[in-house]
Order: sequence, then C-alpha cells, then structure tokens
Amino acid sequence: MKNNEKDLAITPSEVGSKDLAGVMQDEAAKRGLITQYISQHMKSGTDYGTIKFGNKESKPSLFKPGSEKFLSLFKLTARFEKDGDTWEMAGSEHGVFAYKCVLYTSKGEVVGEGRGVSKLSEKAGWTINNAVKIAEKRAQIDAVLRTGALSDFFTQDLEDMAPQGYDHSPVPANAVPVVVYDQETPQPKVKA
Repeated sequence: MKNNEKDLAITPSEVGSKDLAGVMQDEAAKRGLITQYISQHMKSGTDYGTIKFGNKESKPSLFKPGSEKFLSLFKLTARFEKDGDTWEMAGSEHGVFAYKCVLYTSKGEVVGEGRGVSKLSEKAGWTINNAVKIAEKRAQIDAVLRTGALSDFFTQDLEDMAPQGYDHSPVPANAVPVVVYDQETPQPKVKA
C-alpha cells in the first residue's frame, strides 16, 4: 500500500495476505492499547458502570465523562445539530428531541457521528433543557462508541433506563435494576 492510501478503507479481497496480516496485527495492537487505557484511566462509577437485574449484571455502559475522555484521547471535537430525520421517524411528536453528534478532527474532517433522542415526558419533572441535554449526551456516546469501535468494551444508556427498563412487560420486584459501581475495569478479549 502507498502512504497516501493508508487511511482509505480496504476489503480483504483488495489486499494480499501479508498486507491483511499487517492490518490485523495493527488492529490488535490498537485494541490492546485501548484496553490498557481503559484499565489505567477509566473509573467505574464515573466513566462507566453496570446495572444489576436480579442476579445478572449488564455489560458496562459508557457514561458521558468516559465519552469525553475518549474524545480527548482521539483528539476529536463533538458538535451537535438538530436531527430532523430521526425526529420525523419518531413521529414528529411534540416534546421529542433528536440530535446528531458529529465528530471532527483538528483539521475539521468528519470522522463519525451518532444519534440521540429523548422525550420530555421520559422522567417526571424534566424541563426542555433536561431533555435536550440527555439527547445530546446520548448522541455523543453513540458517536464515540461507533467512531472508536468501542462496542466490544461498552454499551450505552443503561444508566437512563427506567426501573423496568425499555421492556414494558412486568418485572418482578426483586429484578429492579440497581446501578452497580464495582472496582473492576471491563476487560474485553482482544482477538488477534
């Protein structure tokens, strides 16, 4: 591969086995560094957390402070814009707020985006400001997870779930989610 082609997307059919092996090694090394960064710099209960349903614990959920650390690590800037397409797909309902978070490099290049929606009636006592901030937060976390390929490490929005979660079927009283802030850092397996 030529230097100016390095950043272009490739498919396995476009490269020889030696080039593909190099790409795979590079990717494994990046995943290892991200795992190391998470264990050294991310704090359970602040940057991420889990929710317990009965005796089952969720995958770690990335929180806003954790997404901000990744933005800093990757040297990206988040900008928000109204997401009319998503709002329309949601039924153009009054009190629904949809935002797109676009991630930019320091050179102004777009490298990723994410979407987030919230509803004014989602939580009792919410103001328009609360709903807007939550939609932006969700969009930012989505953008960071997608752009950083972090979904094997984290999920999102679990901390925003109502006690019965998004599944509106009855939940036994002993299965009400409780936020668990353990001291262990998520350690996904890096595939070589």
